[in-house]
Amino acid sequence: NRAYAATTYARAEGDEATEELGKRLDTFFDAQADRATAAHGQNVGSLLDVGCGDGRFLAAMARRGWQIAGLETDSSAANLA
Repeated sequence: NRAYAATTYARAEGDEATEELGKRLDTFFDAQADRATAAHGQNVGSLLDVGCGDGRFLAAMARRGWQIAGLETDSSAANLA
């Protein structure tokens, strides 16, 4: 897919800069998941993430007990998700 470079998803192991970016993204999506859960008014629910990228937000929501599903057109990202 021309829209995304291989490094877009910050999952390359052994690359210190990429791993640091991945940690920052995980922290960001954990905070977003906390906000989404609070806004929902319940502890759990169902989530469909259209354009889910590598699934970081989905993973954060799943850790909170949500039922998750994601759609992604980029095959590399979908495989990571």
